[in-house]
Amino acid sequence: MKIAVNGTSGFIGGELCRFFRAEGYEVVAIPRAVYADKNALKNLISGCDAVINLAGASIAARWSEDYKKRLRASRIETTRALVGAINELENPPFFISASAVGIYENGLSHDESSVKFD
Repeated sequence: MKIAVNGTSGFIGGELCRFFRAEGYEVVAIPRAVYADKNALKNLISGCDAVINLAGASIAARWSEDYKKRLRASRIETTRALVGAINELENPPFFISASAVGIYENGLSHDESSVKFD
């Protein structure tokens, strides 16, 4: 199976790529620069069985009005470009998209049942 992933420099993206490679899957990292050229993006994801969208600016920063715009654009514009490229492929891959918008208390372990956000 061939899987394209963006957001590979992030915590989840990096771990996911390591997991997929350990399982024997071919992983194609989608670099930020490829979004400037729709044909390059299409060529990169063409032939992939799945595309996983994890891109987005870090939430671990001061959320000024300018940074909020950057957070939003980093998620929406990337997703829009991916969906546009996928829709133009003859054999479109399965598409998974996720982004984080929460912050949990440092120094503790968290899972799906975590409710403390101090």
